[in-house]
Amino acid sequence: MDHFRSATLKLTGWYLGILMTVCLLFSGIIYGITAGELDRPFPPNNQLRMLGSSSADVFRQVRETRAAEAKRNVLLNLVALNLLTLTIGAATSYLFAKRTLQPIEDAMEAQARFTSDASHELRTPLAVIRTEAEIALRDKKPSVRSLKNAVASSLEEVERLQQLTDRLLALSNTQPLELVEFTVGEVLHTSALHFTTAAKRKNITLRIKAKDLPAYGNPDTIGDIVAILIDNAIKYSPEGTTVSVTSRQQGNHTQITVTDQGVGIPEEALEHIFDRFYRADQSRTKQYIEGHGLGLALAKRLAEQNDATLTATNRKSGGAAFTLQLAKTRQPTR
Repeated sequence: MDHFRSATLKLTGWYLGILMTVCLLFSGIIYGITAGELDRPFPPNNQLRMLGSSSADVFRQVRETRAAEAKRNVLLNLVALNLLTLTIGAATSYLFAKRTLQPIEDAMEAQARFTSDASHELRTPLAVIRTEAEIALRDKKPSVRSLKNAVASSLEEVERLQQLTDRLLALSNTQPLELVEFTVGEVLHTSALHFTTAAKRKNITLRIKAKDLPAYGNPDTIGDIVAILIDNAIKYSPEGTTVSVTSRQQGNHTQITVTDQGVGIPEEALEHIFDRFYRADQSRTKQYIEGHGLGLALAKRLAEQNDATLTATNRKSGGAAFTLQLAKTRQPTR
């Protein structure tokens, strides 16, 4: 962006100005001290008189000549040193300025992308609602059935809008969560219970192998994360497959894993799968019908607020695996 390039150059100028001010100040001090030492009478005048007037004059002239040459050499060296500092400092200042502004530039670019993507996602259901309403109004003698269909379609889009806005608000929430010690078994079973109908609709077996293992976090948001992962797994699983939710202890952590038997995640998409509005361009996208690309981003955000980690991998046997790793107990503060 042009304004960031301009800001980088301005910041470079400030860095370089501060650096050169300090260098010139120290150069002046060094030159002043050196010149003062060279101008000091040596040897003392009473000792010069013992050499005779002619010898004293010659010695004084030699000394003054050497002092003048020394001061000139010191001045030239200081000028050369400052020019070198100016050259190196300009390059270094530019690098430091660019590095300083890079996070701000990245944040603004991400905000711009987020705003653009959010606007696009909001526009789609609004366009559907408008179209349905216009079609209903154009029909001079609409039947009750057609009106019901139009209202039902509009309500579906309203639900999509509500889900989108809820997730956008959740993503923007920066309030810290209340973290407590709890057991994950009931949380996992409760989260999975909401998806039994969706799983049956696609003839998918929803298998829960959840032990009552200790964990530290916010149970409500942990349930939200698991719900997002189960919903994601069901969407991308072919009919007649299995979605599994398991828990196990791994050292000082409790791991919750949601696996599916779908097509998996393209390798180039793994590092972006938790980005807002990101959707892979491969077959997972072709199956993506109702999502907004915010679910996994929200899950990642909630995991961070729980001091947990959320990772995605592809299984060798096929399908994807999402693993949420929580601390077993509250970690002592340092």
